[in-house]
Parts: sequence; C-alpha cells; structure tokens
Amino acid sequence: MMTPWGELADIDLSDPEILLKILSSDKHSLIEGAAIEHLTEDILTEFSSNSATIVEAIDVETIVVNGYKKGWFAFVWVKSRGRGLKRFLNGLEKQFRVFILEFDESLGDFITSEFKNGSANKKAKRIQSTLSCLSGRYPETFKVDRSVRNEDRTTTIYHGYLRSHDKFCRQLVLMRLLMNCGIQEHFRAVWNLDKAFIVNEDLWLIEIKHKYPIYNKSKPTEYPLKFGINIGELKALSRVHSCGIRLLHSILVKPYWDKETSSMHLFTDLRTRADAAFLVTELTGEVLKDLSSTAPINAGKHTSINGMNPQKFFSLTANQFSFVGELGDSPTAMSENLIRIMVEGELGVRCKDDFLHKRRRLKNT
Repeated sequence: MMTPWGELADIDLSDPEILLKILSSDKHSLIEGAAIEHLTEDILTEFSSNSATIVEAIDVETIVVNGYKKGWFAFVWVKSRGRGLKRFLNGLEKQFRVFILEFDESLGDFITSEFKNGSANKKAKRIQSTLSCLSGRYPETFKVDRSVRNEDRTTTIYHGYLRSHDKFCRQLVLMRLLMNCGIQEHFRAVWNLDKAFIVNEDLWLIEIKHKYPIYNKSKPTEYPLKFGINIGELKALSRVHSCGIRLLHSILVKPYWDKETSSMHLFTDLRTRADAAFLVTELTGEVLKDLSSTAPINAGKHTSINGMNPQKFFSLTANQFSFVGELGDSPTAMSENLIRIMVEGELGVRCKDDFLHKRRRLKNT
C-alpha cells in the first residue's frame, strides 16, 4: 500500500519520528480521542472479566463504507481470533459485503479475503487490489485540512501518552494509514466502529466518544444540553443494528466545553479526571427511528473527518443517557454499572443538565 511516506512495507514502525509525522497528518482531535478511548480500556477490561456475566471482547477494528451504487461494505481488521469472531462476521454479512483484513508482517501490508456465506475466501489479495476492484476507479488522495491539524497538540498527546504504549501506538498508526491511504482514497463515506463484544448471548458494539455537550453560549443553563450524531454515522449504525447487533453509545464528557482545550489534562490532572463523566445510552431501533425522523442541524466543517466538508447531525438530549461513573472512579465499579445497564436493563442514575454544568471546568480553573 502506497503512502505519502513511501510503501507501507518500507516504513519503519519502530521510528518515533516517523510515527509522529504520520499521526500529525491527521486531525488532532481524532488522535486525542483515540488516546482517550485507550484510557478507558481499564473499564472494558474489568467489564470483560466480570465473573457474573459471560463477556467476550472481539479483537477487531471495523470500518464500514457506504459505496452508494456499489453497496455497503464492512472491512474487519482481525487482530486475533476468538470464539465470537465468526458470529460477528455472520451478523455483519446480513447487511454488508464483508472483507476480513489481516496485517501480514512478512509483506508489510494488509491482505484481504471476502467473508461470504459463513466462510472466508481462501484467495487473499492485497488491500489496494481489493479496493480498486470494489470502487472501480483510481484512488484519489485523501487530505486533512490544516485548520484541524494542530501539530503541537498531536505532539503533546504523542509524547505524553501514546509513545509509552508502543503496541497501541503502532496499531493506531497502521489504522490511520489503512483509513487515509487505503480505504478513503477509494471511498468517502467511511466510518470506523469501536469495540465489539458478546455479552451473554448478545452481540454488542460499544461506541466511545470524547466530546462536550452542545449548549447555548449566551444562555447556557436555559436550554437542554445535547450531544450530536452525524447523519452518515447514524445511517451506518442503523444498518449495523439491523444486523442484530445492539448498540451502546458512550460519551466521556470533556470538562472543558470548547474545542481549543487539549485533552491532555485528562492524563495529568486528577481533579479534571474526577469531573469527566462517563455516560451511556442504548441506541435501540426505536431511538434510531426517532432520531432519523427529526430535522437535522447544521454543523461546522471542523466536525468532518477532513475538516473541509459541512456536516449535518441529529441530537440526543443529555437526559437520555445514564451515568456510569467518572474517569477517576475505580474501573471495577464502573464495569459493574455497565453490566447493570446492558444486561439487567437498569437505567441507573440518569444524567441531568445541572449534573454536567457542575462538572464543567472553565479555563484557568
């Protein structure tokens, strides 16, 4: 696979300078969000080891694509094979044309095989060959606008957290190369799904977002707080839901309600961690249908994946979410709350606007 830094096979993924260059070519908020997602791994690890509930993490990265006239595709990067993998692939096959991806260390490239009728095609192809066949066109360079690439913030999160987590950082770099230099050079309607689990007998997808609520800046306490979901993402999630996969939408709420403040404070400031609320809500079929029937709202270009395209989104009110805990809480306690919400159907402590207003941090406080 060709990249701006040469063939993927020739990139030294042990070179910290190269890794930082690659990450700095992406949105700084996306890289920060990936680090925050990894920070929540302790919660999900405890969740997976809960002795009272059968929980199995499915070790994959899933990318779904709306190819419009070409149909919908799901690319599943399999990092390790467990009991739940085939069931996850079988589920996706109900609504997507599914391709298994694996990173071949000897080739230094991603290879693909189509998963069809419950099994993988034994003829594997390199990723670029598969993408060219599916899209039917020449690749078009995918670029991220400089306005959403703050290299200082990427450098801070890299040296402050990512570099000390070698395996995760390497996989993050490979994922960004796969997205930006592979799939998004052939398709533009692309979404990366987060964590897949089997909980008891149910397939679940847990989406992890890191954002602050939408609020009225002139009268912040007079209007309900909301969280947005991009129209395209909602279409993709609705399709995943129709595969028989349950959806848990989770948000780690930023204590600073502005896009200029770095997320690095969540790694260095214990008081700020205590103000970062972890909220969840299940996106049921009814919720997805209700969201789709509302009028979408316009969002700024900075919310798009490349920072250049205007977006539209639907919104969930804060009180539709349940409170799982704060980032400073013990992972065990938070995982037990997750179990109660997902398995036992308890709503738990419902989020209220004043609950989030009290946790809001102003700059220089």
